[in-house]
Amino acid sequence: MRQVARVARTSWPAALALALAIVLLGPALGPGLVLAYDLGWSPDPRFTPFVTGVGMVAPRAVPSDAVGVSLGLLLGAGLAQKVTLVVVLALCAAGPMYLLRALAPGASAVAVATAGVCGVWNPYVVERLAIGQWTILLGYGLVGFALRALVRWHEDNRRWPTVLTWVGVASLGGANTVIIVLAALVPALLWTLMRTRTAAALLAGVVFVGAAASAVWALPALRAARDVAVAATVFAPRSDTPFGVLLSLVSGGGMWNSASHPAARDLVIPALGATLLAVLGAASAIGAARSRPAARPLAAAAVVGLLVAGASVVPGVADRWSGLLSTLPGGGLLRDSHKFVASWQVLLALGLGFLVDRLGRLRVDGAWHPVAPVAQGGLLLLPAMLLPSAVWGLSARVQAVPVPVDYRATAAALSSAEPGLVGVLPWNQYRRYPWNGARTALSIAPRAVDQQVLQNDALPTRTGWVPGEDPVAARVSAAIAAGARPVAALRAVGVRYVLVEADATPGSTTLDADPDLAGTRVLAAGPSATAYDLGPTARAASGPSPGVIRTGWAITVATWLTVVVFDVTHRRARRVARGS
Repeated sequence: MRQVARVARTSWPAALALALAIVLLGPALGPGLVLAYDLGWSPDPRFTPFVTGVGMVAPRAVPSDAVGVSLGLLLGAGLAQKVTLVVVLALCAAGPMYLLRALAPGASAVAVATAGVCGVWNPYVVERLAIGQWTILLGYGLVGFALRALVRWHEDNRRWPTVLTWVGVASLGGANTVIIVLAALVPALLWTLMRTRTAAALLAGVVFVGAAASAVWALPALRAARDVAVAATVFAPRSDTPFGVLLSLVSGGGMWNSASHPAARDLVIPALGATLLAVLGAASAIGAARSRPAARPLAAAAVVGLLVAGASVVPGVADRWSGLLSTLPGGGLLRDSHKFVASWQVLLALGLGFLVDRLGRLRVDGAWHPVAPVAQGGLLLLPAMLLPSAVWGLSARVQAVPVPVDYRATAAALSSAEPGLVGVLPWNQYRRYPWNGARTALSIAPRAVDQQVLQNDALPTRTGWVPGEDPVAARVSAAIAAGARPVAALRAVGVRYVLVEADATPGSTTLDADPDLAGTRVLAAGPSATAYDLGPTARAASGPSPGVIRTGWAITVATWLTVVVFDVTHRRARRVARGS
């Protein structure tokens, strides 16, 4: 009976986290795939060149897409995506809950639940979910568990391999995921290092594992960064409340893409409530850190993350920040500074959990304070009340749709054709597929077609275009801007196949609109997509050499295996030691 009670106490936060994830996703768990802004997913799992990073100047989807494809081969693409989204959002809720338990083992159930609700039901999660940035949400979700491992290391120095394990897990999500986790662990360890030298070895191990496990995308990407200073301005945080960008960041919002901002954040009362809630959470967490030394590095890491995000918009500092990113190798990873608010948001959730726990301990003449249950219930429900539109797929904004059969057949025909470069039209990496409710989404062609795909990798934003990294794509863009027809511009750089996708964006190219396609062989055709064969041609070189990609994969996979073997061996040794 005691064992059952122990299991229940351990597992109910995970069950609550899963329930919260399902409530937030809602229609996203229906038949088909969710395609929203940066959330691209192929209906048929294939290890395409894009998924593996072959030919990509800056392989941003590596290795996260390869992990998704591997899961898709086991479960099917639709179910794999649903499992991924549920797990990611569940981690966002579970991280603060288990972190609170590590710092306060006697915390009440309502306090733990409050930390979970605040951990997942907040502007940071909602705004990233709205534009499909699941790898950033994965990084945020892992921050709580990585910091929990750090807390346990403070209690027992022999637990340090677990910290490295979480870094290895984060690397599965790629660049953004691992950089968010490192941005929490490194400042926390530096804080510890100032007080004790025992953190030096762990800090070195965290950085080494993070760098080695990132080799698959870092080796080709570090040589491709350009125009970062312009991008840093475009990706600077933006105010999503009436109180300016800095207070927006304090309450966990302020994401650079205004299309992701919830409508409630623009209203004075909800925005004021969110700001006051954040102040309460931060004050509570920092107050708790005064009596819990293990929590102090966590608070330091959270404050550093908030300061980095805020510094990128402070006049005078912002220009120097952009200049630093333009000269720093791999500086593009830091241009979206809002993502570093992740550790701050975890701190807010943790602080509200501490506050609710303290309220539960209020006594008047030995009896429970009559105000306590009302205050506890209010703090538990307030995060959801302040963002009511987040429920059920952001009010059905994020929902799954079936990918048309003809599109899948066209992608399959291109995948089985003779090797050749595939150019995708319209010449824009984003689409408003009519069958996807005309929602803005990445073209799924690079993930669906098992050929090297050429598309316009420049990023359209409301303030202008952010240049891409692919010089071949840039040549095509320049030719089109100079008046060349799209198919002729693609043919000039060695494109053999042209995939024309249906796009509901006003002014986009329609199927068969380019006269240069007249008389060419049609590989497959349908209302959603048509594939043309222009014939063999010499192809322009693009991307790093295959040897660089293979070397990166070898280093990354070897790092994963080493971390897993080391963690399993260490856990077994500890069990043996406890048994003796």
